[in-house]
Amino acid sequence: MVEILVTISIVGILSTIGIATYISFNRDQLLIQTARKVVEDLRLAQSLATNHQKPTTEECTTLQGYVFKVNGNSYDIYASCYPTSPADPVKSGSVPVNFSVTSFTQVEFKVLKQGIILTPADQNTLTISGFGGKQRVITIGKAGDITIND
Repeated sequence: MVEILVTISIVGILSTIGIATYISFNRDQLLIQTARKVVEDLRLAQSLATNHQKPTTEECTTLQGYVFKVNGNSYDIYASCYPTSPADPVKSGSVPVNFSVTSFTQVEFKVLKQGIILTPADQNTLTISGFGGKQRVITIGKAGDITIND
C-alpha cells in the first residue's frame, strides 16, 4: 500500500513539472512565432518597395515606397504615393493581446532600394515582450537588413 502511495506521489510531481515545462515552452514558441510574423510583414513591405510594385488603385500615380506603421499592438502596411497615397492599408496585422510592442512609429522602405526612413530617426528596433518579461528584438539596419535577436 505504501509503495502505491509513493508511486502516485512521484507520478503527480513529475506530471506537474512536465505540464509547467510544456506551458513555458508553448509561451516561448508563441513569442518566437509572433516575432517571425512581424519580420515577415516587414520584409513584405520591403519587397513591394524594392520591386516597385504599385498598388492597383488609381490614386497612386508615382510610387515612392511602402510604410510599415506601428500603432500599439497592431500594424499596417501602406503604399506611399505621389500626389496622394491610398487610404486603405495593403496589409494589417497585430500581436496577441498579452504581448506588448515598443518600437519606432513607422519605417518607410523607399522604392528600388533607395534606403529607409525611420520615425523617430534614432529608433531602429521593435521589441515584442511576452510572458515573464521574455522578449524578441527586431532590428532594421541602415541598409534595410532585418534581424531578430533574443
